[in-house]
Parts: sequence; C-alpha cells; structure tokens
Amino acid sequence: MHINKVITSFQDVDSMENINILTGLDEFSTDNWCDLGEFEEIPELNKFITEEELQALKDKSAEYIAFRLDC
Repeated sequence: MHINKVITSFQDVDSMENINILTGLDEFSTDNWCDLGEFEEIPELNKFITEEELQALKDKSAEYIAFRLDC
C-alpha cells in the first residue's frame, strides 16, 4: 500500500481554469493534481501556491499539490 502526501490548494473558478489550461487538462475540471515535475516544467503554476507549499514538494514532505475548485 502506498500513501500519497498531498497538500490541497483551493482555487476560485478563474484560477482553476487557468491551472487546467496550463497543465493541459480540461479547463472545467474541478480537481488537478500536480507533482514537483509539473511545477518545474510549468513555472507559471508557482503563482497559485505559497512558497511553503513549493518547499514541501522540494523536500518531499508532500508529493502532490491537489488543486480543487473552492465551491
């Protein structure tokens, strides 16, 4: 059994749409999981998370940032 360490980042509709477009996901998806590799490949994603969240990915205390639509 593998347990993923995930940070949930709630986003408004416009931000969620932009994140999905940047990552190539359907723009109306309500969930989008990104790992450190995606943040390195798409630096524009960094504006949607805090420095602490990015650091957690880098030091492996988190494996994913799970962007979710804040309804």
